Amino acid sequence: MYRVLIVDDENEFRSAFAAYYPWAELGFVVAGQAASTPEARGILESESIDAVVCDIRMPGGSGLELAAWIQGERP
Repeated sequence: MYRVLIVDDENEFRSAFAAYYPWAELGFVVAGQAASTPEARGILESESIDAVVCDIRMPGGSGLELAAWIQGERP
């Protein structure tokens, strides 16, 4: 199973997306959730994550900034 991290500043969206999307049918397990780019970076630095689903506009750093960091640090 691939491990996915869901990143969004809206708690209700994160929780709903994690609970209602058929992750297991697609070979994924939700390994974690983060409310901000810094929180997501901390999780990515400490855990093995295969995929990230991320909001673009968030306080504390955009999803595009997170994607650039991932590309440079965790290719």
